[in-house]
Amino acid sequence: MIFGFFVALVWTIYVLYPNPAYFAKSVYRLYDPPINPCPEVIQYIAIKTARETPLKVERFVKAFFPYQHDWETYNLPWYFPTVKEAIEKRTGDCKTRLIITASVFTAHELPYTLSISPTHVWVDYEGRAGGSNESRKVTMFNSERGFSAPKVNLRDSSRSFLDAFWHPMPIEKKQSLFSGFLFFPLLAFLPEKNLHYLF
Repeated sequence: MIFGFFVALVWTIYVLYPNPAYFAKSVYRLYDPPINPCPEVIQYIAIKTARETPLKVERFVKAFFPYQHDWETYNLPWYFPTVKEAIEKRTGDCKTRLIITASVFTAHELPYTLSISPTHVWVDYEGRAGGSNESRKVTMFNSERGFSAPKVNLRDSSRSFLDAFWHPMPIEKKQSLFSGFLFFPLLAFLPEKNLHYLF
């Protein structure tokens, strides 16, 4: 049983991340976002928003980078891009918008903090009025305040997971996952001496 579970876990990781380095890089970038105010596109946005409030700068970035899930942009369930990668795609989810917004704010020398919840990341600044998924109570890390215990709404979190990871997942990925889930539990009923014939 344990062996079957382990193999199913490895299979799941392989299906979702054929190259696990992308996941490792994303985790590191979540910890240390690669903010870069130097690229031409960032400078262009900074010039276009030179006299705007932080809220209007953020809205400009959102319009410039339409929202799209990672499955559609990078063919991965969760990926944290660099500024260069985000500019090449010209679309992305909250991680793309965070890295671009933070880079533009840095170019403007505007004060900001970075916030992370279990299902979302965003740039925070004085006077920002975020939605319920961007409130302090759901924040588990803020670059100024540090770590805190988020109050998670399981229904909202489940909906966010389905909307971001499951629904946009390519059908062939879902089929591969299901095939593994159906096959690997059978390993529990095979004699241990016969397992080497499968692997």
